[in-house]
Amino acid sequence: MHGLCGKGDLDGAFELLERMENCGVGADIMVFNVLISGLRKQGRVDEAKVLERLMMEKGCDPNGGSYQDVAYGLLDNERFEEAKEIMERMVLMGFGPSFVSYKVLVKGMCERGVIGEVDWAVRQMMKQGFVPKMGMWKQISCIFCLALRY
Repeated sequence: MHGLCGKGDLDGAFELLERMENCGVGADIMVFNVLISGLRKQGRVDEAKVLERLMMEKGCDPNGGSYQDVAYGLLDNERFEEAKEIMERMVLMGFGPSFVSYKVLVKGMCERGVIGEVDWAVRQMMKQGFVPKMGMWKQISCIFCLALRY
């Protein structure tokens, strides 16, 4: 599975998944996470989100890595609002989004001028034990300065 996804052969990977199921071999979290990662690398984040539902139907609960890869895929595609929703779900489920996730989310929200979302992201990352670095504080202060002008 990992080899197929690593070569970008997602069709082959899903065929392998189907063959596994036909032979009575259940996929575990590692198999699904490899598929989610492969989908993300090809920019197929919507399929990765669908795969999350498929996992649950098959009795395999997504873990933090599953959600993190979906969040990265959404962030890669600048779908910041959806990424925030995934990150909120992660926090509610006890999985901590990565520092990189928060960093990219804050940058994207600053570029869009969405102060409330920036505030949420910074507060959440600090609750997770992450401290914004100087570059992030510069971005954050710029958006608040622009907001004060208007």
